[in-house]
Amino acid sequence: MKLAITSIAIMLMILSTCSLASWSSPEKLAEISTASAKSIHITSLYRDPTSAVNHVVISQDGPNGFLHLAVSDSGKVLYQTAFKAAGIDATTAVIRGAGDGEKLFLAFWTTGTKNTVSFTESTDGGNSWTAAKVIVKDDVGKNLQDMIYIPDTGRIFVFFTTENGELKTVNRAPGSAVFSAETLLASKVQHGYNKAKAVFNYWLKRPFIHVAYVAADATTLMYTKSTNNGITWLAPKKVASAAKEIRVAEAVTDANIGPMIYFTYTSENGPAGMVATVDFGVNFKPAVELTTKEAKSEKVSTGLTICGTKDTTILSATFATLDGGMEYAFWSTPEFKAYPRKHPFKGGLLTAATVCTVKTAESQVNVRTFVTVQEGSSNVLYYAVDTDFFPAY
Repeated sequence: MKLAITSIAIMLMILSTCSLASWSSPEKLAEISTASAKSIHITSLYRDPTSAVNHVVISQDGPNGFLHLAVSDSGKVLYQTAFKAAGIDATTAVIRGAGDGEKLFLAFWTTGTKNTVSFTESTDGGNSWTAAKVIVKDDVGKNLQDMIYIPDTGRIFVFFTTENGELKTVNRAPGSAVFSAETLLASKVQHGYNKAKAVFNYWLKRPFIHVAYVAADATTLMYTKSTNNGITWLAPKKVASAAKEIRVAEAVTDANIGPMIYFTYTSENGPAGMVATVDFGVNFKPAVELTTKEAKSEKVSTGLTICGTKDTTILSATFATLDGGMEYAFWSTPEFKAYPRKHPFKGGLLTAATVCTVKTAESQVNVRTFVTVQEGSSNVLYYAVDTDFFPAY
């Protein structure tokens, strides 16, 4: 494992995380009155590595639709697009990109008389979007869960659950205008919000797709994977459990350590947890708790990010807690350590999401944080940068 952090650096990290961070001045990106939307939630966050633009999607209390904002690292809103139409429920809107500074993909769930999954895309970094098309029909109630884009193959996978307890996917090949027929991943799956997350990595230049999902009993976290581009899926296996209902929060892989995969989750009125595998999903390490307080579960939004140089890997996670605060967890030893983190935002946090960047010359990690906060009669989307979350290592 490439975890070259000295004991002195670890001590500095612990001391740093227990004190007030050096935050940039918070930037107010959007403000929506509670009369228009009772609350707003971050549903997806994607950072384009080429353009260094952060793409954040926020829902406006379900039927009010959702907003996409393209935000520079300095906190300037470059583009803003409102998606509002009858039946749009943005609780499960997901944004991804090709990493070229131009191509973006957005999938979202619509409700009402029809329960469908729709898809739109942008070729100019989010300034304009194509007309949305239905890619999953409403033959049975369905709920969007996640979407991934695999750069080497150019293929897009969209994952969703059904009311009859199935986890399925559709995919689109490069150059194609249509998505494939539905493929079954697993049965006996719980249907609802944030019940599955997907991620991919490579073995000998071949993409492996990994999916964690919640079983029908609502308290068991299951795992499956495909090693042949989503054609077939391995038999699911149990990787974690909780006392109450689980929601899957995020999934990432480590670019420095190819076989490593991480899944975070929350449980109702309980701390956030994480499971990890170091061998492409063959075996999983025992689940660990990431927060000292109860994490918000209903509208799950977290920042699970990996930063580091080619010799150093640091994994961080961010959660909004039930008391309206924030907690970070980070990898400072072969274990996760969770610390409450003071933040500069007013009011109580509803959701939090982060991405992290590294200044290689200074060996400095910056955690870029987006939060939604309720302030009196307003719901506000804020952005700020924690510039010393990790000291130099």
